[in-house]
Amino acid sequence: MPTMIACDRGDVVLVPFPFTDARVEHLRPALVISTREYHAGCADCIVAMVTSRIEAPRRPGDHAVQGWKAAGLLHPSVVRAKLTTISRQIIRRQLGRLPTGDLDEFVRGLAAIIGVARRDEV
Repeated sequence: MPTMIACDRGDVVLVPFPFTDARVEHLRPALVISTREYHAGCADCIVAMVTSRIEAPRRPGDHAVQGWKAAGLLHPSVVRAKLTTISRQIIRRQLGRLPTGDLDEFVRGLAAIIGVARRDEV
């Protein structure tokens, strides 16, 4: 049985991220957005796609990472509101951690595009 890498909300990890049509996967960085409570209940985690294609047109929910070096990324990057649930067993490794300000901004944008208020804003 493969080793399960521990991960926390805000970690940037390297994973085989599925394309939208689910026929192809691409090894890429992803941001863990699920919480410890979620991880305690299952072997999965919810991640958001990270891309270094910063010149691509921005989509609602995209966040340009200010602290990309601290996050362990090799290039300026964008966290995209393209989410998937994966088994923690397929995480290849942790690259770094997204700075708190970047994580807060991404979560704020994500909450806005799915039409929910964050608990601390209710």
